[in-house]
Amino acid sequence: AAADSLLRHPTLRSALEFLDLMMDAYPGYGTLRLPQSHADQVDLHSTAFSYDAALAILAYLRDERAESLDRARLIGDGLVFAQQHDPDFADGRLRQAYNVGPYTLGGVEQPDGFVRPDGTVNIASQYGFVGSGTGELAWAGVALCALAFRVLDARYLTAARRLGDWIHDTCGTEAPLGGYRAGVDRHYQLLRHAGTAHNATVAAHFGLLYALTGDVRWRRRRQTALAFLARMWAPGDGFYYSGSDDGRTIAPLPLTAEAQLLPTLAIRRADRTSCLDWLASQLT
Repeated sequence: AAADSLLRHPTLRSALEFLDLMMDAYPGYGTLRLPQSHADQVDLHSTAFSYDAALAILAYLRDERAESLDRARLIGDGLVFAQQHDPDFADGRLRQAYNVGPYTLGGVEQPDGFVRPDGTVNIASQYGFVGSGTGELAWAGVALCALAFRVLDARYLTAARRLGDWIHDTCGTEAPLGGYRAGVDRHYQLLRHAGTAHNATVAAHFGLLYALTGDVRWRRRRQTALAFLARMWAPGDGFYYSGSDDGRTIAPLPLTAEAQLLPTLAIRRADRTSCLDWLASQLT
C-alpha cells in the first residue's frame, strides 16, 4: 500500500508525464520509437540513449496506469528493433544512442525518425554515440527481462539473452581482476577498464537470465561479475572501489556514488551496506 501511494506522489506523476512527452515528441515518424532523452534546450536534439530507454521501461512497469504497460512494451519493441536492424552489426549489441526524430545540426539536416527509409535503425552517429557500453547494455537486459516476465513475451527474453551473450563474448577478460570490461568505444575498440558499477549491473542482468531460463551458464557468468565486485570491496573502509583502469590493479580514485549504489541494488548483501553509510558521510 505504501508503494502504491508513493507512485501517486505529485513529483513522480510529473516525472512520468515528462517521459510521456519525450515518447510522443515525434508523432509523425512512426509508432516504433524510443523516448528522447533530454529536453530540447540541452542541444542533443532527438537523441535517445539506450540506458535512458531501459530505465524508462522499468519506470513504466512500476506505474499503475494501464497505458504505462503499453508504453513499456513500445520501448521494449524499439530496443528489440534496434538490436535486429543495426546497419552494421548482427551480433546482439545495442548502440549508445539513436535518433528518434529530425533536426538540423551545423546546417546539416537529419531528416529521419527512429527507423530510416531503408529499414535500418537510426544511430546517433553525428555525436559519436555509436559505441556499446557494457553497463548500458546490461541495463537494457535488466529492463527486457523485467518486461518479459511481466507480459510473458519471449521476444524480450531473447533480446536480453543476446545482449548477455555479446557482453560475455566481447567484454570478458583474462586479466587478474576478472569481471567484464566496459564495452567498445566509438571506433569499436575494446575498452580496457572494468568498473564496479557496470559489473554490478551485469550481475543483475545475468541473475535475471538464470532465474528466467534456468540455464546454468548465466549463473556461472554472473559469478564472474560477482567475483570482480568482491575484489573491489574495501572491508577496512566499508566502501567499493570504482574499478580498474587496466584489469590488473585497483584504481584508488575516484570513489563514486554509483559504485556504492549499484552493487547494493544488484546483490543486496547486508554485510556490505556500510558503503551507503560511507556515501552519506561524503555527501554531508
